[in-house]
Amino acid sequence: MNWSMVIDGLLFWWLVLDSRPAPPARLAPGRRVLIVIAAIPPQILLGAYIFFTPHELYPIYSICGRAFTWISPIRDQQIGGLLLWIPGSMMSVIGALIALRHWLRLSARSRLVRERERRAAPAVA
Repeated sequence: MNWSMVIDGLLFWWLVLDSRPAPPARLAPGRRVLIVIAAIPPQILLGAYIFFTPHELYPIYSICGRAFTWISPIRDQQIGGLLLWIPGSMMSVIGALIALRHWLRLSARSRLVRERERRAAPAVA
């Protein structure tokens, strides 16, 4: 499961952080930004739910054994929820800003190309 999540995450960020324009890339730049922004609210809600839940959500760890026996199950769950909530959302915001930067760069590049074509058209005619 861990490797599948790593591969899934790499594919997601590869899709989102692609700096190419839409025809060679899979998604248009605006959609890349929207995908990351759409992923932020579920991260926040799930992280907050895991953090504030007063009972153990994952009792299987108590049955199978715990890697860190000096941390209580509830404290471990709270740390996991906090990590999902704050750093996870922060990384998504940073990814959205990078995707937005790519979008603005591609938009400026296409405007410059159109401006050059407009200037060259009267000279040819």
